[in-house]
Formats: sequence, structure tokens, C-alpha cells
Amino acid sequence: MLARIDAGPLQLTGEAGFLPAMIRAVQKRGLAAELTEYLGYEKGSLVGRREHAPTAESKRWARWP
Repeated sequence: MLARIDAGPLQLTGEAGFLPAMIRAVQKRGLAAELTEYLGYEKGSLVGRREHAPTAESKRWARWP
């Protein structure tokens, strides 16, 4: 972001403006933090990867008539 500021004239508003980009970045980080807090592990972490995966036992019962 600082490189954009130092590069020269800066468009503050509009589709490709600095403020909308800053707001999007803050929202994205905030939502990622909320999701990490809610799930108890970070995105891409191996900790929660197998916790909710179906097991052979559940697959066997899913086919039960």
C-alpha cells in the first residue's frame, strides 16, 4: 500500500481507489480473524482438517437401507 502512495498521484475514491482497497483489505483480515476465532484454527491448518471428515463407519451406515 505504501508503494502505491509513493508512486505518485493517488486516486482516493472510485472503483480502483485507495480507500475502497484499504476497506476491502481491513474487512478481509477482520473476517479471517473472526473465522479463525470461531473455528479454533487458522485457514490451511492441519489441526482441524480431519476432525469433521467422514469415517469408514459413517460411510457404511449412510448406505444402510
